[in-house]
Amino acid sequence: EWADRIADYGMVVIVAGMGGGTGSGAAAHLSKVAKEMNVLTVAVVSSPFEYEGAQKAESAKKGIAKLCSSADSIIVIPNDRLFSLSDQLTYCEALKLRDDQLARIIRSVTDLALRPARMSIDFGSIRAVIEDGGMMVVAQASASGEGVVDELLEQLLHRNLIDHPPMDAAQAVLLVTTLGYKVTASEDSELKSRIARVVSPMAKVFCGTRLEKGAGDSVTVTLIATHFDELAEPQAEVIELERVFTIEQINNAGPSHRIYTPSYLRLKSASEGNN
Repeated sequence: EWADRIADYGMVVIVAGMGGGTGSGAAAHLSKVAKEMNVLTVAVVSSPFEYEGAQKAESAKKGIAKLCSSADSIIVIPNDRLFSLSDQLTYCEALKLRDDQLARIIRSVTDLALRPARMSIDFGSIRAVIEDGGMMVVAQASASGEGVVDELLEQLLHRNLIDHPPMDAAQAVLLVTTLGYKVTASEDSELKSRIARVVSPMAKVFCGTRLEKGAGDSVTVTLIATHFDELAEPQAEVIELERVFTIEQINNAGPSHRIYTPSYLRLKSASEGNN
């Protein structure tokens, strides 16, 4: 029945809470069926609060692992991350904030395919970023007036509930700006350039632009980042860094002591080797 319902769709978004039988069990099955039908599959899930106990946390962990192997891309929102935004939120406010975030994420993903743009991103570009993308970051920010670029970057990079690897490891990025008619082309260009510097210098970056009447000088930016491939080394030993490593020490590290190296260090090392 599920297969029949999605047969005519190019993309599905599966939303679930991890830790219970329905979310941790059914979500992986549904995403597996969709992927087998070559339907682009995005899973958006929340992980339990710490106070819900170790058993539920372990169930959520296993459910997320199953989803990672069946969905194209997965977005994880830890419920405990809500408390990092404010310790003054009431219980109802916290849950509403989580639900609003979920709705915004889903809308951000679907708008890429459904809303027309002056500088468009086609479905092929969307598939290139999301397909087999693994952990996925979706962030949306809005601002206006003086200092709009700095404010948008602050919202995108530091006020995000999604659990994700370092952004400079992202190998594929979709970036769409929605501009009021008073926003200058240089502001749009500066924003996109500064975001591009945050991700891997080797990342594929797909950009789109929409113009919105009545929005004045406001800017809304949607960022989707995937393919954090450089961190996906299951055989590598995780090392807690307690001191600064030199380039030589990083390059000479054995296979059982692989260290994640920031992009700027990798580029520096490569350029020194060519000289």
